[in-house]
Amino acid sequence: MIRRPLSPKRLTTRAMPPSVESYPMVGERRSGEERRLSERGLLHDISDSAAAIRALSKTLILEKEISKATSHRLEAILVEAERLAALCNRRSCDNRTAYLNGIVCDLEEICKHFILSRRSFYQTKIEYEEIECSEQGVWVLMESISVWRVLTNLVGNAARAAGRSGVIRLSIDRIPQIGRVLLYVDDTGPGLGVGPPGREGIGLRVVNNLLRSNGGNLRLRSGPLGGVRAIAEFATPD
Repeated sequence: MIRRPLSPKRLTTRAMPPSVESYPMVGERRSGEERRLSERGLLHDISDSAAAIRALSKTLILEKEISKATSHRLEAILVEAERLAALCNRRSCDNRTAYLNGIVCDLEEICKHFILSRRSFYQTKIEYEEIECSEQGVWVLMESISVWRVLTNLVGNAARAAGRSGVIRLSIDRIPQIGRVLLYVDDTGPGLGVGPPGREGIGLRVVNNLLRSNGGNLRLRSGPLGGVRAIAEFATPD
């Protein structure tokens, strides 16, 4: 028996379930609404997977047989799953929401929490240097989930540049005269433009968009550790 390949004319919607009749055929251009529906469906499924990871992590943390090191890693997985779920469940992708509504978070606390949760992930040593100790915290105009995204991208780039034997140093400086807070991310990598190839271009665009949408900006300089210094400038509520 000779089997003939199916042609586009033979692939009609009559043979398809009613639920997929409205979707475009392979190769057809989708409308903006169809793309948005597809993106929402993808985020919904990712959120479900993140919820499953959270539930499994909580169950394993309660096990008595696991070591403290394993328990710490499971807690880090739980934190990452919660952040992922928070990203997927955002009702709006407008990064200006926090800035326009005056939503603030403690940048110093988030930085320290980030280092604790990511130490088992990055093979590069991560340090935090206190330039000025503050019992009241270092408050900036940005949602905590957006600050976490800034740190994820900047520290991820620094880790790829510095390598396993390198060092990453985070520090915060406040400039109350102009209502700004500066986050420095320094690394011991080879310097500007000579690091290993990766996704730093996308990551830096994400960071710059987040900062500019909330009244700040991003600058790159040669750093005191011999590599790159990323300077993330945040607006403050003062």
